[in-house]
Amino acid sequence: MFFFTWDPFAAMRSGRTTTSLIKVSANSFTDDVERQIQIYENKSYNLSEDNNPLLFWREQQQTLPILSNIAKSVFVIQASSAESERNFSIAGQIVPEERSQLDPECVESVVILKEALLNKMWPTPNYYY
Repeated sequence: MFFFTWDPFAAMRSGRTTTSLIKVSANSFTDDVERQIQIYENKSYNLSEDNNPLLFWREQQQTLPILSNIAKSVFVIQASSAESERNFSIAGQIVPEERSQLDPECVESVVILKEALLNKMWPTPNYYY
């Protein structure tokens, strides 16, 4: 089985200015990941004083490119519950005791619409077809 993956760093590594699609075998990708995990587990690392994981994975980009990209994707996830708390608050305003029979998909849609309105992300009408 083959799948196509977009490699945004291919152009940077090769010196070209365009990105490319690379044909990758699912088995070879899994083998590459397992190989990189073994390298990571068997190597000893001298960590810096600040223990910044983003700096560590940037240093490992050449030797562990797949694990480095995975780690950088995980570290961009914000460790805050503010957004979910805000959405629960909005949902609580939409679904008071009198409206407790609303369908969950309907509530979700209204929360998304209200969030878009509050954040001024409301789409502008396109009258020119």
